[in-house]
Order: sequence, then C-alpha cells, then structure tokens
Amino acid sequence: MSIQSSRLALRLALTGPVWLTSLDNGGEFEISTAENASTTGVRVVTRKPWKPNESVLISQPPGFCAVGRIAYCHRMPSENFALGISLEAPPSDWSRSLEDSESLAVVNQS
Repeated sequence: MSIQSSRLALRLALTGPVWLTSLDNGGEFEISTAENASTTGVRVVTRKPWKPNESVLISQPPGFCAVGRIAYCHRMPSENFALGISLEAPPSDWSRSLEDSESLAVVNQS
C-alpha cells in the first residue's frame, strides 16, 4: 500500500523580494526572491546556500516579518539555491503582505 503525503496549507504564487537574515550567524543577510508562500512556510530563491535548520528572520516591506528555519536548501540548474523555510508561527498579516506584493509585482512589470 502506497501512502502519499500532500501539503495541507494552500500555497500562493508570490514573486517578490524578501529579506533573509540569519539568526544563527551574526546577522548574515541576503535579499532574495519568494516563489510561493503559505501560512506555514515560504519558498525562496537565493544566490548562496543556507544551512538546513538555520534560524532566519524573513521580512518583506512594509512591516511583515516572521521567524522560521531552513527546511531544505537545493541547488537549482541556474546555480541559485531554492530554500524551503518553515515558519515558527502563522503570521497574522501574511495574507495582507501577499496582496501588497502581488500589486507591487504588477506595478513593477508594467
């Protein structure tokens, strides 16, 4: 018998800048791009590898920030890295931040 797992949290497409700050390595910092997000996590693309289980602060102007940990770090064909970040607590204003990002992405593409 095969058991399949699936995500319970709805993922929303999100293509916008996010700021990653390491809470383990003296405030190491990188501006990255989010690919998708939910109330439990976010997938971002970075230029450098991050360590699994590393604690990070993920933020996105104006005013959104959450603490999470790196769940995985995979090298992409483009030489970038895909990070899965598990959020420690569901942020209350994440959906508002997503809506603001979507409108900013539309403005930036025009």
